[in-house]
Amino acid sequence: MLALMKASPKPTPRKPNPAAKLAGSIAARLDRPVVLVGLMGSGKSAVGRRAAKQLGIGFKDSDQLIVKAAGISIAEIFELAGEVKFREMERKALGNLALASPQIIATGGGAFCQDATADLLLHCLLYTSPSPRDATLSRMPSSA
Repeated sequence: MLALMKASPKPTPRKPNPAAKLAGSIAARLDRPVVLVGLMGSGKSAVGRRAAKQLGIGFKDSDQLIVKAAGISIAEIFELAGEVKFREMERKALGNLALASPQIIATGGGAFCQDATADLLLHCLLYTSPSPRDATLSRMPSSA
């Protein structure tokens, strides 16, 4: 009976994932939020979600936070209260996020164009999200 039993093969040890090791090293060194700035449709939210997942840290989209707090869309905020009110809401949302623990923050397309908002983010790590013109235009809503 023992002769019929074969020893099960030992599992092959997994090779360490260099990308995971690098991501862990980067995340361990972060001491402030990473803020993604760029034009509307440049991919800030998509890149931010992926980067946060890879690094194992949180992700926040300032536009989503504003919509959640207001209970209406950004277009409706502009229509009902105007751009000045929207920029005030954006500045407040980003000011709170900029003081938080390390995380990835995607800003709205015009956030960094406002001096007061840009000043709030200067102590964060900033990344400008480049995007080819055609790709950016294809991601923008037709009403923009």
